[in-house]
Amino acid sequence: TQTPQAESPDTVMRGVLTQVEGLPYPVLYEALNAYGKTLLGVIGGYKFALQVERCSGLFELQDFTRRFVIRIRDEFSLEDVRRFGRHLQKLAPNQPAIEPTRQLLG
Repeated sequence: TQTPQAESPDTVMRGVLTQVEGLPYPVLYEALNAYGKTLLGVIGGYKFALQVERCSGLFELQDFTRRFVIRIRDEFSLEDVRRFGRHLQKLAPNQPAIEPTRQLLG
């Protein structure tokens, strides 16, 4: 088993993006609002929350969350992507943690 630090960037991204697909609207909504404020600060978090509010349903929110994960990777770090994935897991502990290489390849 690989440690999180040994995971390739593609594996980390695939894992978090796959995790997003299995979560209900309330979990994604809460995660985005909480983590957005943490990562983007007060003003950036406020603007981000307005964007979250514009999502009209689960599929739109999932798409927004996928774009946010890519933004985290591009503007911040892969470690922040991992943190967001752990944050999602804390909010939905009954959802199984995704092991992307086994889930997608095995």
